[in-house]
Amino acid sequence: MPDPPFAGGIQSAYHAQYSGNDLGITHIVDASGYDYHKQSSKFTYLVVPVVDQPKANIQLHFARCNAFIDKARTSGSVLVHCVAGISRCCALIAAYLMWKFGMSAAAAVEAVQRVRSTAKPNAGFLKQLERYEVLLAEGTVVSPAAELRKRSSVTDSAASSSDAGAAVSEVTDPSEPGDSAIVEDVPRPSESTS
Repeated sequence: MPDPPFAGGIQSAYHAQYSGNDLGITHIVDASGYDYHKQSSKFTYLVVPVVDQPKANIQLHFARCNAFIDKARTSGSVLVHCVAGISRCCALIAAYLMWKFGMSAAAAVEAVQRVRSTAKPNAGFLKQLERYEVLLAEGTVVSPAAELRKRSSVTDSAASSSDAGAAVSEVTDPSEPGDSAIVEDVPRPSESTS
């Protein structure tokens, strides 16, 4: 089974890049707006230029992020981060869970919140996730979950229930204490004393 997408703030990315990469991260989705990675060839990056404001169109980036995360999980691990690890990265991971596992917007956000208690996409992002749920349900957006349901002739409710359990274990927070993972209080390279 591929590694889950990891959620975090920008300090998680700094840690992976400069202090160690205990999780084997190979790909990073950067929704922070910072250009810390311009000099790095250590990871494959997808930069998502979206601000954390309710009127920002994060849904515009769902398809590209979903494809990047899905491909990254076949060959390594992926970190999805924004500045604080609260809104943008969590909305992007929720969209991925909806697309990949057929989860509802509410269930996907709840799955992220179970492993990252600070996860709280802003109100505008939540509305866009709800619209995305409708598009997925209508088949306007093709998803692996919908294709699987078609092939296996499983009812939507049965597929959602079984996939939801698997998807919840797919989201991991590398910055929570006790995990052998990314620590969020790593100083930025310019702040280091060496």
